[in-house]
Amino acid sequence: LFHDSTYYWFGQHMVAGDAGNVAQVGVSVYSSKDLYNWKNDGIAFKVSEDPKDEIRKGCVLERPKVLYNKMTRMFVMWFHFEEDGSYNTAQCAVAVADKVTGPYKFVARMRPNAGFWPLNVPEEEKKLLSPEEQTAFAPMRFNGGPDTFRASYLILRAQHADGQMARDMSAFVDDDGKAYLVFASEHNGTLHLSELDDTYTK
Repeated sequence: LFHDSTYYWFGQHMVAGDAGNVAQVGVSVYSSKDLYNWKNDGIAFKVSEDPKDEIRKGCVLERPKVLYNKMTRMFVMWFHFEEDGSYNTAQCAVAVADKVTGPYKFVARMRPNAGFWPLNVPEEEKKLLSPEEQTAFAPMRFNGGPDTFRASYLILRAQHADGQMARDMSAFVDDDGKAYLVFASEHNGTLHLSELDDTYTK
């Protein structure tokens, strides 16, 4: 993020060993004036020690991206979220702060676009799974998207009601102030582009 003549770099704070596969600390932030010399500005977003909290120690918190909203004057962090190391949650989550270095406060987590079809999905594919497809789909384990023996758009259709998977991701603000979330879905088989609302938080 480039803000007030300074570059900011956000990343998941990793620790050594197997424990580093899940969040133990949170999101680190670094700053630079020249993209060469960097200063560690600490932990921008901490995971909680409380096991009842949603963003808690032991969750997966990856690929944080921060946008600045000129209208609200808030900094908005999007990241890939999993409840644990199983990678079955496949959600994105959002947090906000009034300072670029934080602390960021958790807002929500979700699978994007619940109940919405992507604009370029063919009309013939805009249908819910049949009972037969639901039965066939239930035991399937997918790795890298649809293949030759599965129906076209099957995973997209299966995730329509509750929202699409959100894994590897990025975020972008265009010259007109509109912001977008870019995320891998269908078990990383496709890439989705979603326009965010005016607050950049949903």
